[in-house]
Amino acid sequence: MRLLSIAAGATAAASMLTVAGSAVAAPEAAPKLTRVVPVPVTADRVALGVEVKHAADDTAVKAYDRGRLVGTGEVAKGKAVVPIQHTLRAESAPRSIAVVVGDHRRTVTIALDTDDLKRSPWFVVNKRHGAARYVPKKLKEFEGGRLEVRALDAYRPMAKAADKDGSGFWVASSYRSAERQKQLYEGYVRRDGAEKADTYSARPGHSEHQTGLVIDIANGVCNLERCFAETAAGRWASKYAAEHGFVVRYTRGSDEVTGYRYEPWHLRYVGRWLATYLQDSDTDTLEEAFDLDDAADYPRPVA
Repeated sequence: MRLLSIAAGATAAASMLTVAGSAVAAPEAAPKLTRVVPVPVTADRVALGVEVKHAADDTAVKAYDRGRLVGTGEVAKGKAVVPIQHTLRAESAPRSIAVVVGDHRRTVTIALDTDDLKRSPWFVVNKRHGAARYVPKKLKEFEGGRLEVRALDAYRPMAKAADKDGSGFWVASSYRSAERQKQLYEGYVRRDGAEKADTYSARPGHSEHQTGLVIDIANGVCNLERCFAETAAGRWASKYAAEHGFVVRYTRGSDEVTGYRYEPWHLRYVGRWLATYLQDSDTDTLEEAFDLDDAADYPRPVA
């Protein structure tokens, strides 16, 4: 699977022409699709990462399967995310999707399987979508913990940039196995009860830490508490983490969407392309970006 490594485009201002001695604005160029990349996000959802030229913010991008509308998105600074329903299997037949913006059309072939989901930087793990006993294949040791190599390669320059700005931090927690998460969660349940524990700790198999793409950062001033947002490190991460491919996963006021209270220290690696798109489009959560159901609660067992 080819993952995203695409830079945002910008809409150029219309040039001026001189016609019969008077200045007249040249016709604006029509929107044009320049790149479309399908990326799996859950077992039944794929998101199309789209780049568009000459398109104003909020311009609609639509996806069609044999003439049937299957997904929509909106442009933000030359990019759009268009989520579509698509079931991943061990061996999936290729599927052609027509992507349209204005009068321009481009066809993309989705040829992804369940292994591609495990390698995806957009892999969503929440109370509705679990990771079972998944273990990342490319974990690398660092600072007493482990991270998936792409996240680690992005973290190191981010930490250096924060240090340079006088807003340094370190990693308090990174990859956790399903077994380790089980130990932590059961301890919280014994202390606080299941209902309260579910607001701040994932059940085993449902923790983002299991992907190897998450870091909890600290600075010794206010560790793993909401007041971290008001520290120099917390403010820096909120503003600049996206430039390095990380997002604050559990944002303020999104409890009913993500299922967790605000955690300004919990950074999820999704890659710079998506991280900056979320920032530019004022999208707070991956659930909203990928048009997923709210994950406030775990599904109830079938009677």
